[in-house]
Amino acid sequence: MASTVTSTSTTEARNHPGSAGPASPLDLTVIIPAMDEAENLARLIPWTQEVLARLDCTAEIVVVAGPSSDDTVNVARAQGARIVEQTSRGYGGALAEGFAAAQGEFLLTMDADFSHTPIFIRTLWAAHHSADVLIASRYVSGGRSIMPLRRYAMSRVLNTAFPPDPVARREGHVERLPPLPSQGDRGHHDQGP
Repeated sequence: MASTVTSTSTTEARNHPGSAGPASPLDLTVIIPAMDEAENLARLIPWTQEVLARLDCTAEIVVVAGPSSDDTVNVARAQGARIVEQTSRGYGGALAEGFAAAQGEFLLTMDADFSHTPIFIRTLWAAHHSADVLIASRYVSGGRSIMPLRRYAMSRVLNTAFPPDPVARREGHVERLPPLPSQGDRGHHDQGP
């Protein structure tokens, strides 16, 4: 799954009733949909907090908790994340609920399964004023991902069968960012918990 930074400063749907404009007391909201991810969240949230603390921004972490059979909600809450209990179905529903609950002017989504590490937040945040939407994807030139061959093949087949809308690509300004660091490129302080 790709990670995205999106500006919400002009999104009327995010306005609170009676307000003159969007309520954005924070710069950034990191939205993490999670279901049965207690073990990963115990490591991911502190690591994300460490990365966010080094940025020049105010931020929050919102975990959208799907129906879990483990301790996802309690672990996320204990790590300091704000919890949104998911009521709609699916990954898209989780993202929509996270977007609606977010208090940041900019939104960043990431998965709880370590398909990417919090290190990429630095690169996206450094470029957050360069475009309306920034997407970190393993499917662009220079992008990569370390995953089992079966998952890679399935991902490629699905992305070929359901390609992104070419009109959407033409609508906005697209700027290529430098490649994100790989697992081996992380500095000593970025090893995560």
